[in-house]
Amino acid sequence: MRKIFYIFFTTTIVFSCGSDSDSTTLNEDLVGSWSGITVDNSSLTSTEIDLTLDDMGEGYMLFDKENLVAGEITNSDWDLTWSSTSTSITLNYYDYDLEEGEQLIDSETDAYEFIDNDTAQIIEDDGDVTLLNRYWSI
Repeated sequence: MRKIFYIFFTTTIVFSCGSDSDSTTLNEDLVGSWSGITVDNSSLTSTEIDLTLDDMGEGYMLFDKENLVAGEITNSDWDLTWSSTSTSITLNYYDYDLEEGEQLIDSETDAYEFIDNDTAQIIEDDGDVTLLNRYWSI
């Protein structure tokens, strides 16, 4: 009887620790390549964005950030992972050239809404809005 209980207990633990913890929620409507621009009035910058989100929860983002006062442009690109609900998106930015454990550079969760099938806006906590236009989808 003790062996049967042990087998049942072990099986229950194995199945309860299954793949649910590894699943990522993705709104498939966000999959594709997007471009847009955002203006941050508090820091007087304008940023052109090129964002690609794949259906496996990965992607990349290119930033061309211009200081509107000094006229300087800074370019950066990031690999990322992403997840979403029907109203929010989480982006995790990575730099894989850093040491193990230090690759995650930044993570942000923002609200979003679709204006139409190929236009979306991301609303940051500070009120900045990024308008994105889809130029490629799967």
